[in-house]
Amino acid sequence: MGTIVFGVLLSLHALIHLMGFAKGFGLAKLDALTLPISRTWALVWLLVAMSLLAGAAARALGAASWWMIVLPALVASQVVIIVFWQDAKAGTVANLIILAVVLAGAGRWRFERSAAEQLEAVAGAQALDEPPLRADELDGLPPVVRRWVERSGAVGKPRRRIVHLAQRGRMRTTEEGSWMPFVAEQWITPSSPAFEWIVDVRAAPGVHLLGRDDLFRGEGRMRIELFGLVAVADASGPRIDQGAALRFLAELVWCPAAAVEPYVQWQQLSESSAQATFIAGGLEVEGVFSFDEAGDPSEFWAMRYRDDELEEWTIAIGPAAPLGDDGIRVPVRSQVSWTAQREGAEPWAWFEVELLSVDADGRGPARLLAQPPHE
Repeated sequence: MGTIVFGVLLSLHALIHLMGFAKGFGLAKLDALTLPISRTWALVWLLVAMSLLAGAAARALGAASWWMIVLPALVASQVVIIVFWQDAKAGTVANLIILAVVLAGAGRWRFERSAAEQLEAVAGAQALDEPPLRADELDGLPPVVRRWVERSGAVGKPRRRIVHLAQRGRMRTTEEGSWMPFVAEQWITPSSPAFEWIVDVRAAPGVHLLGRDDLFRGEGRMRIELFGLVAVADASGPRIDQGAALRFLAELVWCPAAAVEPYVQWQQLSESSAQATFIAGGLEVEGVFSFDEAGDPSEFWAMRYRDDELEEWTIAIGPAAPLGDDGIRVPVRSQVSWTAQREGAEPWAWFEVELLSVDADGRGPARLLAQPPHE
């Protein structure tokens, strides 16, 4: 809805500039414009109008660089307004509104370029070909884990070199906080443990936070920016590394073939649970997977840092379905909760996600984020 309203505003602002062109060339008598307009200035009015319309069309078509067309047009528009201030001063208000959206567009463009550069670093070192998962590779797995991998349909299928996920959901930062909708894209490299997750969160009507959560070469980083322009959080260090490694471990449910990778060590705890230990890049973390009667993963539990304190981090894993072209079954929905380490503390959900699609070898800047969360 906001995209349509802004497109209408941009188009109307462009059409108003055509009035100056029409008067300068004597194409219409416009009493609203009392100052004389030379043909030279009339052509400037026309150029601004055409540029604004081109920018509106580029944005409607989803071009990330649309703001590059509109920004110089705004500068020229304001010059025209200053020269013909008596007649055109009201246009300054429209220019300021458009400028705010242009700056947000520029921030998103910069954010996506930065994310694409990090993605190239994460994905660029991956092998071009990955052999299919063989049944005998499952021999060393605990029975409960082997049953899950077999049930997923991964055996005999080519290993996904890069797993690309499209997601949507909602999140909140405190137990009493309001839920904020988001859309996100994630890239996971199962053979060399790393991931990049980029997200667009609607923090309030018209207010968007763009964020990145990475694990690369044993180091985690989390960065959040207001409109992609102003950093509101930029965290790294041992606690972030631990959290990123646990996230990677938990999200093996989206990469079943990775269960046989050497960086994961398994120990069966019961008929329906197994402990997984992740050791890679100087990091070592562990968590417990639980499985339902059918053999699908149903829960992941670990102790994870939340700020400076270790808390219980629990993921309720929803039903699985074959989302990718290869037919491998992965969980479609999950809910993540924290439980503080104090007497009487109750778990509270803070993150809910739905998987929209899964594909292999997804690369390039995220385009899902061109469609912000619904207002």
